[in-house]
Amino acid sequence: RKSKKAICDLKWSPDGKSLFVASEDGRIYIHEGQDGYNLRSMCSNANSPITAIDLSTDANTIQAATANDELYFYSVQDGKRITIPAKTRDTEWASVTVPFGWRVQGCWRNSKIATQPLQDAKKASELAPRFLRNKRWRLSDDEEAQKTPPIVTSVHRSHDSKYLVKGCADGTVAIYNYPTQAPGLTMLPIPGHGSRIAKVRFSCDSHYLLVLGQYNRTISVYEVTPY
Repeated sequence: RKSKKAICDLKWSPDGKSLFVASEDGRIYIHEGQDGYNLRSMCSNANSPITAIDLSTDANTIQAATANDELYFYSVQDGKRITIPAKTRDTEWASVTVPFGWRVQGCWRNSKIATQPLQDAKKASELAPRFLRNKRWRLSDDEEAQKTPPIVTSVHRSHDSKYLVKGCADGTVAIYNYPTQAPGLTMLPIPGHGSRIAKVRFSCDSHYLLVLGQYNRTISVYEVTPY
């Protein structure tokens, strides 16, 4: 491989013809998907480690998150940075794992928590994720949980584009409806982790959720069951 530092993320183009490799050296390497994975081109240096990347559905644009909480866009054709982000605002992304942007910004804000059934909590039910809509849920009023915004370490949009899951530095895992662009949306907390989350991913059929703990090195699998 060309990068001499750790690989942080890998993505295939939607057509399967190219492999995109994000590295701690701040570059994205674009390899051919066949014939020995030859290096085709690379994107300009972001000056900090690339932590996550996503490809547009037409495989012409890359969005990338850095360790300094920056969001960059690149042209696949020449690897140059797109310096006017507004040009990408209507871009459809084949995946969503970059934790920054309009469609995921709500998961960085303090959220209301759907906790336990309560017969009179009609408003809570309307705000809850779709797979909870047939239940009535009480919203948590934990003031301490509302004071400190979460530090999001990983996100993933389900393959059916219905849900967004986030993992946080404090071990929090939660599921939202997608898109999650507004603050204060209701989330469903997922128990089981008490330390920093490295990655969260839905399975290909969106029926399972995998959560990787960074320090405890555990992989937890949860079943996503719509009501």
